[in-house]
Amino acid sequence: MENKLYDVKPFNSLSKKVSSASSNQGSLDMSLSLMIKALIICDDEQVKSALEELLKAVKNLDIHFENKVSFVTENYSLAIIVFTGEEQQTILDIEKVSNSGASIILIGDTLPQGLLRKALQLSIKDVVPLETAEDELIPAIQQIANQLSQHANLAPVISVINGKGGSGASFITNSLGQVISDRSEHEIALFDADLQHGSLADSMNLKPSYYLDDALEEVKELDSTAIKSMMVRRNNLSLLPVKAYSQLNRLAHIDQNRVNQLLGKLRLSYRLMLADLSRGVDSLSVPIIESSEHVLIIIQQNIVSIREAKELVEQLKNTMGIDGEKLHIIVNRFSDKYSTISVDDIRKTIGINSVFKISNDYQLASSCTELGKPLNELSNSKHLTEELLEIIKNIMPLDIKHDSKPQGFWAKITGKK
Repeated sequence: MENKLYDVKPFNSLSKKVSSASSNQGSLDMSLSLMIKALIICDDEQVKSALEELLKAVKNLDIHFENKVSFVTENYSLAIIVFTGEEQQTILDIEKVSNSGASIILIGDTLPQGLLRKALQLSIKDVVPLETAEDELIPAIQQIANQLSQHANLAPVISVINGKGGSGASFITNSLGQVISDRSEHEIALFDADLQHGSLADSMNLKPSYYLDDALEEVKELDSTAIKSMMVRRNNLSLLPVKAYSQLNRLAHIDQNRVNQLLGKLRLSYRLMLADLSRGVDSLSVPIIESSEHVLIIIQQNIVSIREAKELVEQLKNTMGIDGEKLHIIVNRFSDKYSTISVDDIRKTIGINSVFKISNDYQLASSCTELGKPLNELSNSKHLTEELLEIIKNIMPLDIKHDSKPQGFWAKITGKK
């Protein structure tokens, strides 16, 4: 068709800029605040190819292409409709998509007045000129994602990561989850992302039948009811476990798009999510860290641990672009008796002001991790609980009671909560 807009020079400019940017993809990468499933309506292969290349940089964006809208069967949050000269077809596409409830972005240069009127009538979110699409489209998508995120009531994510291997991230994740759930009526989720050991289920004395690899395989079919039924529970604390050494078999290759979809569905189903990232930064933990409101870095009171944690902080801030205000240090197994390294020394060396400590209590930690006993059933857990509550009070986005929920009559008799 002679009047197609890809024949104009501005699109050639878009193609060249996108092509040039693809060689430096890392500098363009950005992540949306939630997983967005987008339908792109475009009957021009050149435009389609350029848009696909441009949007590769956007994480949490699941895109699907159609030449025109026949019937919207999928649940799309966003539709990007490209005007290529067929006014009536574009109007039909807009009308059909608007009935599905998806937010719409219209792309095109020299738009006809009739098309613009229809766009205004149907409250299209944004109109982006094709000439400046490489600059304006991604910010427009990001703005829509932020608006959808506010209405979606997504649960905040707290990541717990070892500054050095074996520092106790799994123990801290488990203990925080127990203390929060025991003092809140909210549904709390634990996400075991330790592909090597996957120890949370054992340390909580739970017997799962459904694991992370199952969830990732079936993520597109999962709804809120399915997600809650697949999790193994202890009262209002739910766990998505992972099998030990999963990185050697079914999770040898992580599809981050599926991870982002799963995170979004978990966050819609719970009020808070705690993620155990014991193995540090890897292909599974990266999208979790990027979605996190806070990242708790677990270290121990020795020079090697502090040095490795400092390097991790540098990577999180400089390579991944994580805001330093989101980073917190927890010194596990802290003792004034066996080390002269103070909390203030750690704060100055690592360069993170938010530092907490968990006192050294090997017997208590063993009872929790090896025997799977809940903290509230251990007589010597009061001091640990107070230290955990101090962390929760300062950084957790949920209001919780300082005292645990009272036990009912039957629980007092049986000893079970």
